[in-house]
Amino acid sequence: MLRKIILGMLVFCFILSGAYIAWLQKEVKLNQAAVNILKLVPAYDPNVQQPAFFHANGFDALADVNPSVLGKERYDLDWKLYLADPDTQKNSQTFSEITAQQIDYKKFWSKEDKKLIAEIQSHLNSADYIETPFWDENKTRIETILKQKQFLLNRYQQQIHYQNYQALIQTPTANVPYTLYFDTHILFLADLYLQGSTDGVLAYIHLKLDRLNHNLNSVDKALLIAQLNQAIDVLNILTQRQSKQIQLPQLNVEQLSFEKQAAYEMRNTYYVFKNVDERFKRASDQTTGLAKLWGKIYTPFAFDFNQSMNQAYLNYQPYVEVSKLPYPEFSVKIN
Repeated sequence: MLRKIILGMLVFCFILSGAYIAWLQKEVKLNQAAVNILKLVPAYDPNVQQPAFFHANGFDALADVNPSVLGKERYDLDWKLYLADPDTQKNSQTFSEITAQQIDYKKFWSKEDKKLIAEIQSHLNSADYIETPFWDENKTRIETILKQKQFLLNRYQQQIHYQNYQALIQTPTANVPYTLYFDTHILFLADLYLQGSTDGVLAYIHLKLDRLNHNLNSVDKALLIAQLNQAIDVLNILTQRQSKQIQLPQLNVEQLSFEKQAAYEMRNTYYVFKNVDERFKRASDQTTGLAKLWGKIYTPFAFDFNQSMNQAYLNYQPYVEVSKLPYPEFSVKIN
């Protein structure tokens, strides 16, 4: 009797295990919501036309190099290497042609330049309605660095006036020149501050607000918000001194929403998971017999591409939803 019970339990476990393995093998479909959010950010396209993005991506080009051309070359080469072999590492030989066209940030700024820019940023962030001695004491130094970096300021002026900026998906190893871009913003804002140009700062703020309506990745958006905060502080100082009253528009749902940034994170996740998925497939193709059978059994336990993407979307979904709420509801639900 005991033997029959044990045998029955073994048969039952065998059937249950077989059914569970068969269930694991069934295809998991990609959630439609995940598909829709991925569509907000296109995959890599060698023929894409996006001059505003390429200009920003090549912002660290030398003075005599077209930043849009350098940005496009950098974008294409990065993806060419990444798609050819996910394990390929950048090296000076591969990127030598591009490196020769870009500013060496460490050599471009002297120690004195770096210190001055840091001091300017500090004073812009903490400036009071009363003029501080810093500006009078360092006016000549600031004017000198503005003159020396005039080509960057001209380049930045062109960049902020570009319409319909749409950030394209970058590889995980891409090095976007954010530091140089932000330092140039500091110089640009300092120039407006020294001119006492309320209208100039206001126009700058409106250009930045307009940029918030477009497709930005998470770093772009965080950088833009930091720039806006500094510009608004400067505007407040100048309007107080000039006894002006200016009201800025409130941010709209499109500007506040995290949806497009989540889409970029999802697209990045897509490439990471695709890499993992392809590794599993390559490992399976290289095995035979029992090893191949065992691979098919344990792989679903370890990883399923669509299931992983669906879960990634569920992780982002609550943040997307709360970012679209009116502020009173947002302030309650964010916690």
